Amino acid sequence: MTRVTPGDNFSVRALIAVTASGKPVIAWEESDALWGKDFSYIVDRRGTVEYKNRRVRVAYLDGAEWKEIAAPVADSMPPEIRRFLQQPQIAFDSAGRL
Repeated sequence: MTRVTPGDNFSVRALIAVTASGKPVIAWEESDALWGKDFSYIVDRRGTVEYKNRRVRVAYLDGAEWKEIAAPVADSMPPEIRRFLQQPQIAFDSAGRL
């Protein structure tokens, strides 16, 4: 078993796909640590409220090492909706591009 996600961030809804060349690709949804603590945030600000820092991350296996794709997924979306990105999907075009 190999950990793909770094640190103590909240990482969920992982999806895996395999390229035509057999390389596994994983996408997951991420937020800061202690995500979803809306109620307690009023009293204890250590938690991360919903939609504060939502991200979709993608990594692929290169030999024995997991590497993230070069450009963040959020860069492909309008800035005003980036914090709402969630529930990633993986698809390849007919040329095998992600």
